Amino acid sequence: MHEQLRMGTSVHDDEHGRRVVVTGEVDPLTAPTLASVLQDTLPTPRLAVDLAGVTFLDSSGLRAIVSANKACTDAGTVFVIAAPSDVARRVLEISGLDAHLTIE
Repeated sequence: MHEQLRMGTSVHDDEHGRRVVVTGEVDPLTAPTLASVLQDTLPTPRLAVDLAGVTFLDSSGLRAIVSANKACTDAGTVFVIAAPSDVARRVLEISGLDAHLTIE
């Protein structure tokens, strides 16, 4: 399957900052694209990463999320995970990242 068909992203500005909506599979093939999209959203006062449409998330996706969180912290940007799918929430819980990230 082609990389763009495996994962989709869209960036939306709102009154709080930016929301990146992620859909599909975040894996070793797509995580670099996600990392780039998240990095390109800065600077913004708030970055919400909407994982409601994520159907698969592995350690490479977690690495992209952790890197974005660090970049946001360094830039003074509020970083949140918004509406994670059951799959994404479970991976965040198993990894222990749910205790270190703001999840809405």
